[in-house]
Amino acid sequence: DGNETGFQAGLDAGPIDVPEQGVAWKGLHLKANGKLSGVVRIQGKVEELKLATLDPRLPQPGTVTVDATLADLSSEKIRIRSFDVAMPLVRLKGDGDYAPSLDRGEVRANVDLPSLEPLSAIAGRALTGKALVDLTANIDKGNLSARWQGRVDGLGAPDVPPGLIATVDLAGTAGLAPDGSCTLRDAKL
Repeated sequence: DGNETGFQAGLDAGPIDVPEQGVAWKGLHLKANGKLSGVVRIQGKVEELKLATLDPRLPQPGTVTVDATLADLSSEKIRIRSFDVAMPLVRLKGDGDYAPSLDRGEVRANVDLPSLEPLSAIAGRALTGKALVDLTANIDKGNLSARWQGRVDGLGAPDVPPGLIATVDLAGTAGLAPDGSCTLRDAKL
């Protein structure tokens, strides 16, 4: 069946701009190697990724790098042994699993925002600080849910006196059903 055969693959794509889909990039470079019945490693980057669907006050993703290790691609449950996605605003590291036949899966990630300054436009004023959040996201037959817990350190603004700079702990749970209804529970600051 070919599952035991090792493979190597690469994809390089030049600039793309698809306005109707709201996606543009300068270059795409991906490489993968491994065995479908074993482990597959995917590495690459998207240079200067721009998404028109984002709130214009948010910074664009920029250059995005990906390093992921997947396992058991030919089994009932695909495992994401690890992933590391980095861009100028945020870095996500974690693992997960997904059962395609059940449409059920979970991703666990550590979300690191080393600076809140790029979010200043959406806040309407200059921001200082950094955030580190543990996030767990689930899908179960089209129902999406997320749990988070983390901390924002040094939250403030350049003109705020040092005594008013805050550390903020945050936690919560949210859900989104296939019909578009959403829930927010146990949100804490």
